[in-house]
Parts: sequence; structure tokens; C-alpha cells
Amino acid sequence: MEKIFNLVLLIDDDVNDIWFHKRIIQKTMFATEVIAFENGKKALQFISKIENPKPDIIFLDLYMPKMDGWEFIEEYQKLPEKITAAIQLFILTSSVSATNQTKSLSYKWIKAFYEKPITKEMLQNITNLSQM
Repeated sequence: MEKIFNLVLLIDDDVNDIWFHKRIIQKTMFATEVIAFENGKKALQFISKIENPKPDIIFLDLYMPKMDGWEFIEEYQKLPEKITAAIQLFILTSSVSATNQTKSLSYKWIKAFYEKPITKEMLQNITNLSQM
């Protein structure tokens, strides 16, 4: 797989998951750069302040301290469309609840709901969807 994306954000409070997901993303050459945040609040501050490049992809965990994924989504939808238009937002969580999946996919910003961990197949699927 050649590098398709420039910048991927991982929003997750689990350092082991972050390490593993970064490694898979780098190993598969999915993205040039990966930046991780341990909560949604820090990620929103980053997204709001950065001029270019905006992240191409955000992988968002649902359950985190300070600001969880649901709170992140509520604040994310308040951002100007010029910021959110080019960002693909994916839920990446260990919560396999059908309720969480249904709720996640009710938001127009959420492209897909995935269960941890990130896999090569998952990244290939995202690449294929992005090229359509």
C-alpha cells in the first residue's frame, strides 16, 4: 500500500493502543504522519488551531477521560465546515455495543464504526472507500 494520507489523528487514552495503531499505520504506509491525543479536548484544540495540513483521517475512541468520544463529536459538529469537510472521522473503540454503533452512524461526520485494534484489512477498506 502506498501512502494515501498525509495526517492521521488517533484520539485514544490507551497508550498501548496508540503505540500499536501507530505501528500498523506506519508499517502499512497508510499515512505520512500520525499524531495521537489522549482525549478529545486536546484533539479539538489542535484541529481548531492548525492551518494546514488538516488531518485526513481521525480515529476516535468513545470512552476516554476529560472529553470522551461522544462529547468530541458534539463539539466537532460545531466546527466550521471548511475545517470538517475534508476530514474523515472513524470510530475505533473496544465497545462492541450495537447501540454505540447505531448512535455513531447517526452522525453525518462518522464514516464507519470499527472495533479495536486497527488491522491492515481495515486500513485497506478505508483506502478503497476514499478512492471512490
